[in-house]
Amino acid sequence: MLRRAAILVALLFSRESESASPVVLRMAGIAPEGTSWSRELLAFARDVEAQTDGAVRIKWYLGGIAGDEMQILERIKGKKLDGAAIAAATTEVAPSLRVMRVLGLLRSWDEAHAILQKLFPTVDGEATAMGLKVLGVAIVGSDALFVKTRPKSLADLKSMRMWVWTVERVANAHLSAIGIPTVATDLAQASAAFEAGKIDAYLALPTAALAYQWFVHTPHHIDMKASFLPGSLVIRREVFDSLPFEAQRALGAAGAKLGARFEDTSRTSQDQLMGGIFEKRGTSPAALPAGFLAGLMRSAHDARARIPAALLPPETIKRVEDWLREMRAR
Repeated sequence: MLRRAAILVALLFSRESESASPVVLRMAGIAPEGTSWSRELLAFARDVEAQTDGAVRIKWYLGGIAGDEMQILERIKGKKLDGAAIAAATTEVAPSLRVMRVLGLLRSWDEAHAILQKLFPTVDGEATAMGLKVLGVAIVGSDALFVKTRPKSLADLKSMRMWVWTVERVANAHLSAIGIPTVATDLAQASAAFEAGKIDAYLALPTAALAYQWFVHTPHHIDMKASFLPGSLVIRREVFDSLPFEAQRALGAAGAKLGARFEDTSRTSQDQLMGGIFEKRGTSPAALPAGFLAGLMRSAHDARARIPAALLPPETIKRVEDWLREMRAR
């Protein structure tokens, strides 16, 4: 109670308020209700409230009711929201993280986690320039291919129209540079595009394929673990700065805890899905010809140079390649 009283007194003077009422932070995300993602976000809210003895509370708008991720960022900018949990839009807040969407650059969750930590100082600076404070980051998952027909060659794959999320500009550009045609839509339009015959395959996180039921359209999947999606928890910088130090520290601690927990949950869920759950639900691992994935990764490597520099500067790719070379040598 003493901690809560101290925070409320600080709020009383810092906000020119006549009453020491709790601060309610309005935060949004597209995580569907009932998923492991939404459960972790609600746990974050409980952590913040517990650590501040109720002086700071989080009100979540989940399931996309506040719009898609780009609309959520616009609402934060317009001061209609205070913060958000975002996945693909993290690469708009911190463009350096687009490097994690380069197909074939990263080989494992451990590598992705290490690179995310190395990039964090840059990420923090990029977010600050946008008027945001990053409370936590995590690897949300790695991409898999969900296909209607099993590709017998790389040429087969290049004949398929591949769905990508509209926000995924680097993934879209890289796939196009490889020679794989893409169809970009918002999340809500993906299933309709498949049912209308506009797409033949998805490039998506397994957990997203389950949450949005995309997997029911595709009898085969290919676990690549060749590109990773970062996510972040952000809050408007002026809102964060207006809070007392104890409240800021509580938000930072809860955000870091959420990042670690979110990444662990996502990794476990993805391993379970690709390890048998999807197969029980009707989508099984595709039997691929020898050398298929190696050939795809060679094509992806060659196509890196054709990713527009305005989207992802070559020096960012090189810096990460150097870090990976050092890590793999050790």
